[in-house]
Amino acid sequence: MVATDRQVLDSVFAFFGELPSKGQVRLFDSVTVHDLAPGDVLFWQGQTGGSVYFVETGELSIWWEAADGEQELMRFAGRGDSVTPAALLDETPRIRSCLAEAPTRVLELSASGFRQLTALDPKTAGHVLDMLSTCAAEHPDSGDPAQQLSWLDALPSPD
Repeated sequence: MVATDRQVLDSVFAFFGELPSKGQVRLFDSVTVHDLAPGDVLFWQGQTGGSVYFVETGELSIWWEAADGEQELMRFAGRGDSVTPAALLDETPRIRSCLAEAPTRVLELSASGFRQLTALDPKTAGHVLDMLSTCAAEHPDSGDPAQQLSWLDALPSPD
């Protein structure tokens, strides 16, 4: 692993905490880097899940579409944020869509990447799984979007 590889993992380490050198290399080998332009779609509502994403730079918006076709912006995700942490172990259809609002670099840990990490370094995989399970319980991407408040609901009233 070279210094630039370490920079790519900074946002992941901010989430997972420090790992031993061997774990860092194994985790780096398990993630895929995506460079997105503004307007690029990371995933659509209804697509099969199975990956967790970490925002290294830029900004993503997370959208929900109701059955009547109305769309609602649920939240933004920026540097150091994770998107869909529970999806790593759950390949059910996505309940939201996600797109880049600015030039954005995202690190993806897919289910297959996690299986590879588990086979090569079970201890690091266990650490990753523990952190994701802790995060997923109260993460804004968890649960039914129809029952959640969006960031717009948190704004003060105009009066």
